[in-house]
Amino acid sequence: MASSSSIAAAVLTSIPLGATTAIAGAAHEIPQEVGDFAILLRAGYSRGRAFTLNLLSAAGGVLAIAVAIGVFGVTSGQALAGVVRPLIEVPVLVGLVYVALRARRRYYPAVPAP
Repeated sequence: MASSSSIAAAVLTSIPLGATTAIAGAAHEIPQEVGDFAILLRAGYSRGRAFTLNLLSAAGGVLAIAVAIGVFGVTSGQALAGVVRPLIEVPVLVGLVYVALRARRRYYPAVPAP
């Protein structure tokens, strides 16, 4: 979702910057989506079901930005929030993962093997 937000912001700045950002985003997203697909297959989903779930989860962020820009216009605060929100949300979520890992070590120490 952060990649699609970056692409949208870059296209609003200039088309060549948007194209470059899209290529960089694809270089990141394609391996990630392949990994997500493999995890769904390993979890027991059929190929068709895994593909559908993977496509729906990936399309949500792009759809939200497109709707915000289409309804409120490119220069609106809502469109800006749709683009900027994931750029803020992702680092915060990564930080919360680190907090959770530290809390686990503190409150649930490893039990030594017998």
